Amino acid sequence: MKLFLSLFIVGCLLSNIVSAEFRPLGWHTNQQEKFLCSSVFAIQLKKQVLQLPNDKTKHCALSCFLSWRCGPFDAWEIGILKEVFDLFGAGSAEWLDLEADSRGILLGQHSGLGRRADRQCITGCKKIYPAN
Repeated sequence: MKLFLSLFIVGCLLSNIVSAEFRPLGWHTNQQEKFLCSSVFAIQLKKQVLQLPNDKTKHCALSCFLSWRCGPFDAWEIGILKEVFDLFGAGSAEWLDLEADSRGILLGQHSGLGRRADRQCITGCKKIYPAN
């Protein structure tokens, strides 16, 4: 919960600084709502993502899920913030995690919508990052 609150606060600050608009679906109208979208979905999708075989597949799939739900900017924002917190916290920050995030974002932008999109995200990410 502490991590979520920290991510939320930093995201709100960043969303006021960055005003890029990447929403092809036009789900939200202001930056704070957009960050809230990715924060809420990241928590809701956690159980589904944790079942995946390895770390890079998890990064790829979550970014894919967030990309089609909330847009690529939000998916990037969450991925970068997660690595920043890993850098200063208990996790281990890796550039390859950001690469997996970017591949997931690209998949998400071409995967469609709904459950079919989620299946495409998982299938695509497992092909890119097969289980060891």
